[in-house]
Amino acid sequence: MPTYQRYAIFYTPPPGDLADFGAHWLGWDLRSGTHVEQYDIPSLALATQAAQKYGFHATLKAPFNLVESASAADLLDAASVLASRHCAFEISLQLAPLGRILALRPTTKSTPLNALADACVKTFDRFRGPLLSKDIARRNPHRLSKRQREYLTDWGYPHVFQEFQFHMTLTRPVDGITATNLRTAAQKHLPQSALNISIDRITLVGEREDRHFDTISDFKLASSYGASLG
Repeated sequence: MPTYQRYAIFYTPPPGDLADFGAHWLGWDLRSGTHVEQYDIPSLALATQAAQKYGFHATLKAPFNLVESASAADLLDAASVLASRHCAFEISLQLAPLGRILALRPTTKSTPLNALADACVKTFDRFRGPLLSKDIARRNPHRLSKRQREYLTDWGYPHVFQEFQFHMTLTRPVDGITATNLRTAAQKHLPQSALNISIDRITLVGEREDRHFDTISDFKLASSYGASLG
């Protein structure tokens, strides 16, 4: 397995309409680890510049440095066990803002989704190395609530547990006509049939030296065939 700078646990859609949309919207295919042709939409390249390197995903355990006492193989084992203890479930998505960010978000709250996210945060935290000062500064702690600052200190990320909001990022913060135009463009390119999805897997991803993430392995949740897609 290649050596990665950081690791994370994401939800990533399987190959199909939703994954294709996300790859061409961001210009990066998380599964193949390659650049792909981005939709020809005004302002899209700039609006997705920061999100592109992560690929199309929803975060379940935010990127972390691996503690020295652990290995990537340990992450694979932990992901396999965790996946075997959770059942797949379905959710519906909608285009909706998260603050000033355009994203795909669930139409309703989901108890299984929150439980899966909580389990990922807790399970993989033992593999997380100490936060560096630059990592803390990047989160702009002065803008966080007291609880978010506590989560950042204790769990390495402010948006966990009660602060968790499942979302698949499509843009950086945008306003005004740019926000309106990008939302209209997303509605045009996004197949409506792709908005009802099965959360049937977790994905271990790694950050390469070029700062882009790619897929290491998918792990199917317990109600689907097999424990791992490899």
